[in-house]
Amino acid sequence: RAPGGFCALNVRDVAVEATGTGALGVMGNKGACCIRLKAFDSTLCFVSSHLAAHRDHVAQRNSDFKAICDRTEFKQLSVVTGPLDDVQAAPAARILDHDVVFWLGDLNYRIRSDVDVEEVFRRCDAQDYAFLRARDQLNLERKAGRSFAGFQEGELAFPVTYKYQQNTSILERRPEKKLRAPAWCDRVLWRTKRLGVRLEAYGSAPDLLPSDHKPVA
Repeated sequence: RAPGGFCALNVRDVAVEATGTGALGVMGNKGACCIRLKAFDSTLCFVSSHLAAHRDHVAQRNSDFKAICDRTEFKQLSVVTGPLDDVQAAPAARILDHDVVFWLGDLNYRIRSDVDVEEVFRRCDAQDYAFLRARDQLNLERKAGRSFAGFQEGELAFPVTYKYQQNTSILERRPEKKLRAPAWCDRVLWRTKRLGVRLEAYGSAPDLLPSDHKPVA
């Protein structure tokens, strides 16, 4: 029995899958790792993904999301149909079949490409997150129903998560480096069919320094 009285025996049908979306659909470092489980009578799925990079590749990110949803299939599940020893195979489950889906990772959506890079830096320096949120590609694609339809997210009221000088919390804008427009690349979203999800906090971890990204929680 875990802290809080949650009994581990109530977790079952755990399954793990990985789906690549790189070259030929399998190569490269893009794709998702997924785990699903059943807790009591509810099904949950957790997806950690790395989608296509670069500011102008919005359509590819949308395509990656769709490919992960379409191609990820959890098999060899079980269902109890009567007495506890009466266990039969259950149909395979896809990501969006679950009662709750949590989707996180480097989703790589950027600030809309018609906003000048220097303007993005100026808005970051001024902490003008309202301006940036209104031009965030993921917000716009969700609103248009082209990607992550039905998913929810907390408000982006914290600094952008990319791109930083490694081992610092300083945005990367050194003249000898390739200039990238800062963005909230790293996100956590959720989608629920019948269970309530209460968001208690949403933010980044600026003190974690090794990467040029800042993780979110």
